[in-house]
Amino acid sequence: YFGNLDLGVELGRYGEFRAGVYRGYIDGVLATGSELENRQNFHLGGFRSTLIIDQLDDPGFPSRGIRFIAQYDAVLDAFGSENNFQRIYGSYHEFGSWGHNTMFFQVTGGAKIGRDLPIYLQLSIGPEFSLSGYEPDALRGQYLGIARVGYFRRFSVLPAVMGSELYMGGFVETGNSFLDLNEFEIDDQIYTANIFFGMDTFLGPLFIGYGAADTGKDAFYLRLGHFL
Repeated sequence: YFGNLDLGVELGRYGEFRAGVYRGYIDGVLATGSELENRQNFHLGGFRSTLIIDQLDDPGFPSRGIRFIAQYDAVLDAFGSENNFQRIYGSYHEFGSWGHNTMFFQVTGGAKIGRDLPIYLQLSIGPEFSLSGYEPDALRGQYLGIARVGYFRRFSVLPAVMGSELYMGGFVETGNSFLDLNEFEIDDQIYTANIFFGMDTFLGPLFIGYGAADTGKDAFYLRLGHFL
């Protein structure tokens, strides 16, 4: 379970800032190895603040604008956690269009602050829009970084009862997660490619696609939700 209480302020038409506290409980299952030393249940509690600058013209299939997110997370024993940990996360997205064509660029990064994060708090990557071909949480570490560049085109429209427009596109990515910055080497970067078909339906953006990595990982996916 997990619960949080936030307070925030709108930054005019530019975005928002919010901060608050949270409490939770993790009931984990150890699938392999002995990382958790046969203990998979943990209490969580702490403080989190988030700054969002959102200038995109459409949350589903943006054609122009930027979106920036910066987040600070402090897991604190005063709120019931096992110990004190800190981490930061950030992402930047930019879109630009001409006619029915859209190019986009995105970077995402995160890092611990101070002591090492336990495995259940480590920064993870792997869903369909974060290193294609990898399952969610397939890669974990104390640090992570991903960069991607891509393109999509609006090529048709849906029947009015289903939604509005149809898109096709793709992108390439590079990135990885690391337990130690001293481990970082260019040769350790993972490179991936993704192609997708998108529909702006009355339920929200729907994506059907295929992603593959140079490590041999690949996956087909179906996703209902925003592009970012």
